[in-house]
Order: sequence, then C-alpha cells, then structure tokens
Amino acid sequence: MLAVALLLRLPGLFSFDLWQDEIYSIYEARYLHRSPIGPGGMELRPLYFLLLHPLADAWPKATALLRLPSLLFGLAGIVATWWLTRRYAGRPAAFVALVVVTLLPFHINASQMLRWISLVFLLGAMLTHAVIRAMESDARRHHLATLGLVLAGSLTHITFLMPQTGLVLGAHLIRDDGRPGFRWPTRRALLWCWLPYLAVLGAYYAALFAALPTERLLGDATGGAAGRLLPAVFYHLTPALIATAAIGGWWLYMAGSISQRRMAAMAVMGLVVPLLLMQLAGTRALVPVSVLYLSAALPAFLVACGAAINLLDMTRHAARSALVVAFILAASLMPGTVSHLLDGSRFEFRRPLQEVQRQDPQATVLVYPVIHARWETPGLDAVEFRPALGVAFLDSLRAARHDFWVVAPLRRMGMAGDGGGDKLRWLQRFCTLALAYRHPRFDFERYDTELYRCGASAAP
Repeated sequence: MLAVALLLRLPGLFSFDLWQDEIYSIYEARYLHRSPIGPGGMELRPLYFLLLHPLADAWPKATALLRLPSLLFGLAGIVATWWLTRRYAGRPAAFVALVVVTLLPFHINASQMLRWISLVFLLGAMLTHAVIRAMESDARRHHLATLGLVLAGSLTHITFLMPQTGLVLGAHLIRDDGRPGFRWPTRRALLWCWLPYLAVLGAYYAALFAALPTERLLGDATGGAAGRLLPAVFYHLTPALIATAAIGGWWLYMAGSISQRRMAAMAVMGLVVPLLLMQLAGTRALVPVSVLYLSAALPAFLVACGAAINLLDMTRHAARSALVVAFILAASLMPGTVSHLLDGSRFEFRRPLQEVQRQDPQATVLVYPVIHARWETPGLDAVEFRPALGVAFLDSLRAARHDFWVVAPLRRMGMAGDGGGDKLRWLQRFCTLALAYRHPRFDFERYDTELYRCGASAAP
C-alpha cells in the first residue's frame, strides 16, 4: 500500500502547476521574515519554513524538490495512521484505514503540495496517541512527548490550536473509570506538559506581537466563506466516510476499553471543535476558514473509519471482511481520486500566461491572484483582477486599451472572485475566448481555466 501511495502522489510533484500559497511558501521559506512577497506572518508558523529554508535558499525554482518534504511527511502520516488504527481497533481495521488514507484525495493533495498540511496530519496522528498514553500512564516522559508534539504543531501552523483543543478535550471527556465526564489533568500533566506549553507559547506570541505589527502577523483572516465550510467537509471527507466513521466511533465507544472510548471522543471532538470555532468566528473574519485546518484531527477520524469493520463477525473471515469493506470505501472515493490525479485539483495558470507571452508580450493581462504571473511570466504587464474590481473597471479598460487579456479560473460555483457572475458574463459578451484548459472530472468539482482576449476592437 505504501508503494501504491507513492505512485499516486509522486507524479504530481512534477506535473501540476504551483498553487498560489505554494509560491508564497517558497518566498517565505527562502527569505523567512524578510520575504518580499506573500501574506507575511511566517513568525506565527515558523517550523515548516525553517525546515524548508535550506532547500528553498539553494534551489528556489526546483518545484519537485521543494515538494519532496510534503511527500515524505505524507508517507509517514500513512504509516502513523495504520499503526494508530492497529493499536486501537485491530489489524483488519488498520487495513481499512490504510486503504482509505492511501486513496483519499485530501491526503494525496496534501502530500503533493508545497505546504505544511501533511506535516500537521503526521503531528496530529502522533499527538492522538501521545495524549491517550500520557493519561493512561501519567508518566513524565509521556507528558514531555505530548509537550513536544503540541509545541511542534502550534509552531507549524497557528490553526493547529483548533483541532488540538478538540483532540485534548475529547480525551478528557472520558474519566478513568470509562464513564463520560470531565477528567481533570493530573498535577504531573500540568507541571510537565500544559503549564510549560502555555508559558513557552505565550511568551513567544507576546514577544512577536510586541515586536511586529498585528497586521503583518495575522494578515487577512478571511480564508474562505464560513457558509461553505460544512459543504467542503462533506465534499472532502465524503458522506460514505463520515457515515462509516460514525459507525466505527460508536463501536470504539461501546468496545469497553477506556483508551478506545477516548479515541472515539477524540475522533468526534477533534472535528467538531474546530468546525464550531471556524463557523462562529469565521463569520466575523476573526479566524481563517478552511477545511485544511482540520488536518490534525483526520488521523483519529480515519481510526474511526477503520473501526467500523469490527461490527462484523471477525472470528472466521476477518481478512475477507476487511477486503470487502475496503473495496466498498475505495469505490466511493474513486471519482474524487481519479479526478484529482487528472488535474491536481488546481487551476492551470502557467499555460495561458505563457500563451499571452508568446502571442502578445507587451499586452496587459488580468489574472487573480497576480502572484502566478509574477512567478511564471515576470515580463508581462500583469494586473491583479481583484474581486473588488467590477465590470466598470473592465469597461474603462476596454475603452482605453486596444487589446488586453483575462485569465478566468472557473469552479463549480462560477469564476473565482466573481460572486454575482457579472464579470464572466461581461467577458463572454465583449471578449473572444482564445483558449480553454479543461480536464475531465468525475466528481462534482471543476477546475477549468479560460483565456479571453478583449479590447476596443473586439466585436460584441
């Protein structure tokens, strides 16, 4: 299965266009706090960029090489998911979870992306076990291991705090006798883990906010529409996996073992707490909103998916039952998996920009976000086609320029940055479709890119 996972993830390192945040990551990993471009605030999430810094500093254009750490973290996360599920739900369940994480488009994408997501997934798997182990033994070394993991996760990305809170809270909702109820941290846990964690992280954040402007550290908190968060969760985790995890979580809770009950509670609270935080605070743009920020909670979710196999009669046909369940879940994932392998679940910016450069190197091109043009074709006169720019801007540009180009990225809900659809209708009316880049997909998503040529001479 690791060989299959590698075959599914490796080609994307070379073939897929850079996503805008990957470009920002290259700059921030290369220049760190002195990055001339990007959202800023790497000081709140320094670990991944510090790990990537030697590669980005030496080979900033070697995309496949810079994506390699994400692939390695992703493969390690697969092993961690298998081990975690085997420990808390048995070997047949571990096989089911292994198949799911190998084929899950979310994890494939994380392992191909020049971002911190696969590292957070791995840290989440390790933290899930470390918290349960520390509560069972109350040993100093296990509390120190938990301390190291929560610090590593928080310093990899600040949004790790949300699923981390859910995982830790879930574990503490099961008392030492196995009954539901809040179990307070022990004195040793407070002294060797949670108080040092709060002290170190609090001192670090206090120093940052005292030395740097808040705007630089936090940037734009609107990482996505809060109303689209739950649909995104159902899309990425799929209704089939969510239903399977609900069944497996019920088995874990009813199995009788205290550690299994804590795993069930962590699987639930690890997703529910960050979803609530993002849903409530995201409506006021206080925190970013993205399904990516659930990554640390997904290993516990996958343990619950695998645990559903235990509801079947495992005495005589354990391997056969695991194969059947794994096949059914794999079939449910196939439309999304195959679709992701075809287009990487990202837009094609490189080819339309290069086409503009080939045909009309002096032209103005509108593209959103403009970082793609700065990276792929720095010689072009590129203007960021921000969502705030409406059709009035296009009318004035059409009157002033003989020719200009527009790169239009299209998703299922329409053109990116065009909530009402007015800009796309304007392009279709006043411009000529020069090229269209479309990959077949077998799920509900769409990642098409269209290139329009516009200007005063273009006929309506």
